Amino acid sequence: MNIILKSFEGDHEPEMVEYALKNLAIDTCISIVWYENRMPKISAKKHVFMSAEDLKAGKYENIDWNTITPLDEELIENMRHSESVFMDMIRRYSPEEIPYEERKRQYFMHLRYWNHILITENIDLFMCSHIPHQNYDIVLYDLCKLQGIPTLLLERCYLVDHFFMTESWQESAKELAPRIQELQKKYNKSTLVPLSERMEHYIKTQTGKKPTPWFLHLGGKQTHLKKKSFIRKWTRIGIRMILHKPQQFFSYIRRPEFWKRKIHDHQTIKMYNDNAVSPDPEASYIYFALQTEPEMSLCPMSGAYADQQITVELLASYIPKGILIYIKEHPEQGEWYRSKTYYQHLLSIPSVRLIKRDVSTFALMDNAKAVITGTGSVSIEGLLRQIPVIMMGHRFNMYAPDVHTIHSAQDMKNAIHSIFVEEKKPSMKNTRIFLKAVEELAGPTMIGTPQSAFMSYTKDEQAALMGQYMEKRILKVTAA
Repeated sequence: MNIILKSFEGDHEPEMVEYALKNLAIDTCISIVWYENRMPKISAKKHVFMSAEDLKAGKYENIDWNTITPLDEELIENMRHSESVFMDMIRRYSPEEIPYEERKRQYFMHLRYWNHILITENIDLFMCSHIPHQNYDIVLYDLCKLQGIPTLLLERCYLVDHFFMTESWQESAKELAPRIQELQKKYNKSTLVPLSERMEHYIKTQTGKKPTPWFLHLGGKQTHLKKKSFIRKWTRIGIRMILHKPQQFFSYIRRPEFWKRKIHDHQTIKMYNDNAVSPDPEASYIYFALQTEPEMSLCPMSGAYADQQITVELLASYIPKGILIYIKEHPEQGEWYRSKTYYQHLLSIPSVRLIKRDVSTFALMDNAKAVITGTGSVSIEGLLRQIPVIMMGHRFNMYAPDVHTIHSAQDMKNAIHSIFVEEKKPSMKNTRIFLKAVEELAGPTMIGTPQSAFMSYTKDEQAALMGQYMEKRILKVTAA
């Protein structure tokens, strides 16, 4: 077997892969990691290190391009969709605008190189520790799909310490759908759907008096954005850079474009705050919690709705008269991917209201007629509150029985009719069936996410359990 491994270098991830591959005969393995000493130790006849840092920057050093298979019209045309996603995705790596010509140059390099490798190395499997979102890996993933090469992507559940190894980010954990149908038949006449102690604990923490969004368990990174003064906002960060990255700090502050960008960012945040209002307790509204950008949860996982303005426009076109759209900025949203124009466009939609940042997301959910998201955690949080959920993107929670998944204008019309005319709401029984299916089919533990209060495994035991789960998935997809 010849394989490509990408980004299995986090906490205990190399050990996890070692468990997964120890019983498999590997001829060639290409490991894409930041540091060579973090490559998994596997028994491959040929184990090649490739620098993730160089690939992300579009660098292919010591490559004789005269020996690399050239591109042709058929391949370029078949990969047009991948090119479009790449051209958007690459923006995440620079606060400055990357010229179109440079983006195009890098895309064609990635396309040519990885097409050549897949063919000449006879690759049988591409396995990635996350959903592809670092520009070159989406090209590699799409090439594998085009050539019929199996792919396995580690999709973290985050809300609970489980994970899936999915074959496609678009279909996510598709095995959930038939299992949910089976469980619905099994518990058709029963009011009780039993769950594990740790899943019951999760439900209780999310529906209790003081629930906490999962990402806050990891520690907030953007607390400086709460400060109104430009000087107070950046002083602490500046001091930290002087102490730890002095050359980078003094390089930045000498550049006029740096100050131009910082002032622009400050004005953007100020504009949001100046236009944000407190929620009206008498209003009827749909709650849209903006997702932070740039993140894979939007690009690629939200697909065509990666631009969240498109979601708002589509929703606003079909909601009944008098229904508002409450939009709240993500607490961790940093400096990129927002502008005064962005917020001005949202405010130009009559039904839109920007909500103050310090308003509880759970309070907004509790009083909403529905919640809408690309792939955000509010989808499950809404279900647990029996609030209708509209989901635009591709993630395992789209298989929950009462989620309205949106791919077309007609889907949105149907969702709005169900919510406001038929007044249908999610049932807790269906949500528990969904969570039970997740428990049964997902990997039994996950390193690096907010850990369950009932976690009894050591890190080594977690790596072994995850490796065993991965081995089963590898054998299944490569045998097909």
